[in-house]
Amino acid sequence: MCLWSIIVYGRTYEADYRLLAIPVDFTTEDVNWAKNYIKATTRKPEQLPGNPRWSLFKNQKHCVIGVTCNLKDLISNPDLAVDKDSRPIHVFVGYVIKVDENPELYREIPNYTDHINLFQAPYNSVKDQWLVKSHNLRSKPQTSRFKYIRMPICLYRTNSEINPYFFLNMDDSEVKLWSNSPDSKCEIWETACSFVYNYKTVSLCLGMPTEKDVLESPFLNATVPGVKHNILKRVNPLANNAGIQDRRNEPDKKIIILEKERIYGAVIGVIIWGAILFNWMVIAIILGGLFGGSIVFLYQKYRIWIEKLKIPIDSNKAE
Repeated sequence: MCLWSIIVYGRTYEADYRLLAIPVDFTTEDVNWAKNYIKATTRKPEQLPGNPRWSLFKNQKHCVIGVTCNLKDLISNPDLAVDKDSRPIHVFVGYVIKVDENPELYREIPNYTDHINLFQAPYNSVKDQWLVKSHNLRSKPQTSRFKYIRMPICLYRTNSEINPYFFLNMDDSEVKLWSNSPDSKCEIWETACSFVYNYKTVSLCLGMPTEKDVLESPFLNATVPGVKHNILKRVNPLANNAGIQDRRNEPDKKIIILEKERIYGAVIGVIIWGAILFNWMVIAIILGGLFGGSIVFLYQKYRIWIEKLKIPIDSNKAE
């Protein structure tokens, strides 16, 4: 047996989303790392009833194994499975293990199964948080200590015993997709358990809704309904521990900078023309704004053109 803690994220009775429990040793960085993966598993929650999504993600400090599902599929009390507007609640419930203190953690990872009873206990331990409102001091996530838990152990295989068809992708410039069939999910999960021993970072989600959802997530491996085994190039490669939201915001930041430069140019033009043609102030303001904005716009186009010339084009890089 190994020492495990728990992590729980979901919608509450007040219809707000938040973490209900985290391991006692989690830092802000750890929380952000885990939430990037957890939120990705909650996409298209309308597809969750009867289709829980298992996920595994690991870095150099922690390994998380969890399931995202409709709460009514996890607990027996229907009154706790809806929010104040009677809408179904979905949650992520997982176990967390420390990597450095458990070098053979790959031997302790629970087996994949269609049944999710394994995750009932973690949620029941924090269900009192379900009614707490966000502005209440108690809305902070409950900290969970690590304790010994006996898991239904997954079959461990050496690399020579793994079917190469199910080898996980470790390249964060690509994502690897497989069929979402029960047999495929079992094989890939067992492979992931073995990869946990050999690699510092591993990520897998079983049952992601679409290819697009996988590409926009930090997961490098996933099963998707209706998809066969293939590799897709990631548009903006991300490391497993990077915040995907930061990368999504980068284009917006560049747009804001460009807009500010154009405004500054227009202001400068207004001041110059206004000083020279004081008697024609209205005309000077209009022409000055147009002149200054045009100069800055042309300068930006020239700068972008110069940057493109500096970037070598390697059409075979994706191969």
